[in-house]
Amino acid sequence: MTRFADIPRPRVSRKRDEARLQEDVLKYLRLVAPQCVVFHVPNGGSRDKIEGKNLKNAGVLAGVPDLAIIAPGGLYHGIELKTPKGETSDAQLALHARFAALGIPFAVCRSTGDVATALAAWKIQTREVA
Repeated sequence: MTRFADIPRPRVSRKRDEARLQEDVLKYLRLVAPQCVVFHVPNGGSRDKIEGKNLKNAGVLAGVPDLAIIAPGGLYHGIELKTPKGETSDAQLALHARFAALGIPFAVCRSTGDVATALAAWKIQTREVA
């Protein structure tokens, strides 16, 4: 008898895994920190050379975090989401360094737990029970 756990599952791409993580994190943030504005800057995806050039000319910046959080007081916070095996790109590392130099809070998160840790470090109040 075959058990459900024994049925092979199709492999899901890392891109899809990261998209699922982002969906979970957005739901989490909107639930626990409704006082914040949270949005995604769609920087990624496949584009032809002309569209890529046009977007760059319009201000697209490589390395921009996946999620932007605007907290009360107007302070921007960036969250880059990665799967457990995902790696931060050179462009993301360079922009992270620029953010740090400007005093802009930024975190690389691999789970909603990581996001909760970042919010606590940034002193963003949440609805979660301590």
